[in-house]
Amino acid sequence: MRVCAISDLHGKLPNPTDIPACQVLIISGDLCPDIPFHQALNDPELMRLRQMDWLRTTYSAWEKHVPASHIIMTPGNHDWVTYLPENCRTVFLVDEDFVLNARRFWCTPWSEPYGDFNWQASPERRREAFAMIPMDVSVIIAHAPPKGILDTTYYGIQAGCPEFLAICKARHARHVTFGHIHEGKRFGASKFIDGTYYHNVAQTYVEFDL
Repeated sequence: MRVCAISDLHGKLPNPTDIPACQVLIISGDLCPDIPFHQALNDPELMRLRQMDWLRTTYSAWEKHVPASHIIMTPGNHDWVTYLPENCRTVFLVDEDFVLNARRFWCTPWSEPYGDFNWQASPERRREAFAMIPMDVSVIIAHAPPKGILDTTYYGIQAGCPEFLAICKARHARHVTFGHIHEGKRFGASKFIDGTYYHNVAQTYVEFDL
């Protein structure tokens, strides 16, 4: 099974012909545009409505031409929507799985609180959500990286989630995809650690086989 993963598009959709043909396209959060971002901080409901309109029109037209049999996504902290319009074929998942050919994909959007953004949670809430990830998971699709893995910012800070790192070590998924940190060479990279491939797919594609 050919899988392609990307994250942090922020409304900037690539040409569908540039997307590698695959059975599954993963979007690891921050799909929607900030239109305009300062209004989201003052009026999150307005931001949600504008993002829903973008999904219903621009995104739904784009995804029809994507060369993937299935598209699955989990939201990121810049996504203010809680579901997708009915005319979208992309599957929107929050702490849920998607099973295809006996491979289990698990989507979880949570990141550490940082400013007035969405899909953020306390350490306790994150631990509860991550504990739902099943032992037989093949691919974990998250927005934030695990602490210490492809998560270093421009300022040398490891901005990943420690609770997510703990569950990744406990679950031993074959692949973990995430974005959130897209600075310099911190994205578009993969690391193989203790049997798991970790992929920072922010604003770029990473392909792998299952």
